[in-house]
Amino acid sequence: MRTLTKDSNIYEIRDKIVKVYLKKILRRFRQLNQSLLAFDEINSMTAVYTAYDEVVEMSVDALKEIAKQTYRWICDEDFLVDMWLSDWLKQADPVMHYKFYDEADRKRSRLFEAVESVRTSAERKKQIDIGMRYWVKQFEQTADNLVDDVVLQAYRDNGVKYVMWMIMNDAKVCNDCYRRKGKIYPIDSPLLRALHWNCRCWWIPIRKNVFKK
Repeated sequence: MRTLTKDSNIYEIRDKIVKVYLKKILRRFRQLNQSLLAFDEINSMTAVYTAYDEVVEMSVDALKEIAKQTYRWICDEDFLVDMWLSDWLKQADPVMHYKFYDEADRKRSRLFEAVESVRTSAERKKQIDIGMRYWVKQFEQTADNLVDDVVLQAYRDNGVKYVMWMIMNDAKVCNDCYRRKGKIYPIDSPLLRALHWNCRCWWIPIRKNVFKK
């Protein structure tokens, strides 16, 4: 297993993959705006739902790649990611407080209602841009939380029992995160989770049982 230090960046892989997939996601939303210019309501519904389904599929593909590469980076082994990720996405997110696919369905329906409620192409584009920003926010936060859980899974699979809380040491670190810096937790502690949106705290493994004298 890779030896991590306070200078390691467990989000580097995530950032590279998200950057690539965000280009595809943004392009698909822009294509949706163009396709709606000549559509009636029925065809508009099909266009919105099809585009959103494709965006969700792209996002899941990105998450799968993030999970595979992050796990391999930690322990130099392949990760049987498909079933693990499928189960993971069905759980309520601890930061966003909703389930991935349920929220995707809600955002998709909301976007269709929004584009059907406007009268001009400029207003429709505005609503699509809003829908795009909402999805990007969900996608990026999901990717952050995924990295956290994949790292912890890799630790568990390699027999790690305790971890130390690390922060990113930049101006964005909040007081709640800072107070946990250097604290040690059991690997299965429910406290090992992001504390808020855009939280990038992480953990390094502690090999010995620090609670024994």
